[in-house]
Amino acid sequence: MACAKQSPPPGGPADDIPPKILEVNPPSGAVRVPRDVRVNFLFSEKVDRRALHDAIFVTPTPGDLEFDWQGATLEVKFPDSLRVNTTYVVTLGTGLRDLRNNRLEQSLSIAFSTGDSIAAGEISGRIYGEKVQSLLVGAYLIEANRQLDPTREVADYTTQTGKSGEFEFRYLVDGTYRLFAFDDKYGNRLYDRGEDAIAVALAGSGDGPVYGQRGVILISYAYLTAES
Repeated sequence: MACAKQSPPPGGPADDIPPKILEVNPPSGAVRVPRDVRVNFLFSEKVDRRALHDAIFVTPTPGDLEFDWQGATLEVKFPDSLRVNTTYVVTLGTGLRDLRNNRLEQSLSIAFSTGDSIAAGEISGRIYGEKVQSLLVGAYLIEANRQLDPTREVADYTTQTGKSGEFEFRYLVDGTYRLFAFDDKYGNRLYDRGEDAIAVALAGSGDGPVYGQRGVILISYAYLTAES
């Protein structure tokens, strides 16, 4: 059975208004959320479902998500019970667009916890260069004996850049992070050498100690050639 194809309504004036998220349940900041919770979004209009599937990020990763659509509403189902005493972050990135290809202006992150508190770390910054909208930005927690490799490992936290290359992570677990950004041509959330453009933090800008304060990260944008 084939799915109906989504397409914009014919005729009428040009529509350049980006979609908005009108309501989220559970609301951001909710604590003691049931471990079998489902997350519901209400949008200002119908959105491109395939684009949303590629632009939604959940940390910690709960596994493959299920989506139940009803017009401009979406229910996200998790495959299993969530962890106890854990902050979950759900991000809708700027890759989300409506049926006329208008993109979400800024990524939106909400957080809820199955415990009594919400993690409070933040990192923000900007990527400079051409075509800096909707780049994937990944924050990797730096831990002992961990070899960070964005070609093999999906980031601990993921978001996407806005129109001017700006990005923000919120609700991070206390720690120190290393950031990578790339254009993720294949949509696999991994950096593909020789295919994806990649950006790394400028020397001297730091890699963002977080928790209760904002660490500003400046990133330059550079294309890398294939490695032999």
